[in-house]
Amino acid sequence: MNIIGIELHDPGVQTALVTGALSLASGLVTLVCRYHLSARRRAEEKLRVATRDIAFLLAVERNYGEFLSKHQLPASKTHMRELAREEGLVWSGKFTPGRVAYRDSHNGLVVQLRRVRAILESMPKAEES
Repeated sequence: MNIIGIELHDPGVQTALVTGALSLASGLVTLVCRYHLSARRRAEEKLRVATRDIAFLLAVERNYGEFLSKHQLPASKTHMRELAREEGLVWSGKFTPGRVAYRDSHNGLVVQLRRVRAILESMPKAEES
């Protein structure tokens, strides 16, 4: 067989085609593995930040409760956050409802795929005959 002047029955051409296909497959596997590793690292970093944020917000809540029990007055959230910072805790602010909603609204394809998946999962299963 002759395609564009290339003899496909020639063992050298077949070897080159197989080698090229394997190189392409190897590159794709490497790309997928690196993507998953970087996604995992990003998720682990988000988990660390979220864990620190939870510790911060728990300290704010504890300080708020102590303040209310002592003074019987409404306390401002900024004052409570300052008390938590004085304890050495840090709040990133990355996971506030507004920022999470903003981030989700700007991850176009991912959000759309999640919506399609949710719709498909909510659909009743077809009965087998």
